[in-house]
Amino acid sequence: MRSIGTDGRLLRSDGQRNRDLVVRAALEIFAENGMLGTVEQIAVRAGVSRTTVYRSFPTRRALQIAVATSQFAQIHRIALEAQERSAGSGAGLVDFVFGAFEYNQANRLYLELFEGGRRPRCSTCTPRRGARSRS
Repeated sequence: MRSIGTDGRLLRSDGQRNRDLVVRAALEIFAENGMLGTVEQIAVRAGVSRTTVYRSFPTRRALQIAVATSQFAQIHRIALEAQERSAGSGAGLVDFVFGAFEYNQANRLYLELFEGGRRPRCSTCTPRRGARSRS
């Protein structure tokens, strides 16, 4: 399915290909680094310039929304697959819960979106301003 560009028109095939590459790269970078992933990292992973990233996603928030939409679509696919395998039994719910857990466990941005903020990457990282100490 073709996307609509920032000018309101359908993207050309090369623009759609670049947009898909950027979203796929952003999924990977955000999964690895959470919201700390940078546009530069995404551009390098996608094999495009930063300008190309910003052409499809004028703001970081727009990119995060595209990634979140893609993630929700993946969770939906997990639910549909679990439903198909279950044939009406309660096993489908169990399959979905475990499938969603596996997906979420490997994806920092998805977890951060529901937590509402960034998680420090290590114990020596500086906590967020105003965050409570865990000691």
